[in-house]
Amino acid sequence: MAINLTLYAVTGPIPPQPGPLLIAAIVILDSDGNRILGKYYNPPCLPPTAPTAPPQTSYITTPQPNQYPTLKDQRAFEKGLFDKTKKQSSDVILYDNKLCVYKQAVDATLYVIGGAEENEIMLYLVVVALRDCLDALLKYCPSCALLPFPLFYVCRLLCFGWCSARY
Repeated sequence: MAINLTLYAVTGPIPPQPGPLLIAAIVILDSDGNRILGKYYNPPCLPPTAPTAPPQTSYITTPQPNQYPTLKDQRAFEKGLFDKTKKQSSDVILYDNKLCVYKQAVDATLYVIGGAEENEIMLYLVVVALRDCLDALLKYCPSCALLPFPLFYVCRLLCFGWCSARY
């Protein structure tokens, strides 16, 4: 007697596989909302054409090019983000269809911004790693706070890994 295995076949779409963490921006603002560091990233691989079907949800779940290409757009985004987070006690907010995870220090606020579909725990770990890196950097080299290169270097290491740091 043969066993009918069609009852146990998997039907339906294959569930989506988790992809790499895409960080849209890393921003450090002072206590007045002025920019100390702002680094905006483009996704490494965009689809060749934009999808023509309308989205079924209000959240955009595909990688998009940088929505803030000019300095004026970036400053407006940072001002709105700072105004929204300056009196909040949480560490995660959804602002302008972006998931914003932040950590407030004594006189600065560190923001890591990703898409709405990103994992907030992973983004929070990036914020904590950024804070720890900057604490260690400024503990052993206090004059590094005046130089922009170490801050950009730390952000590059966090976003692209140790392998791309030599390029």
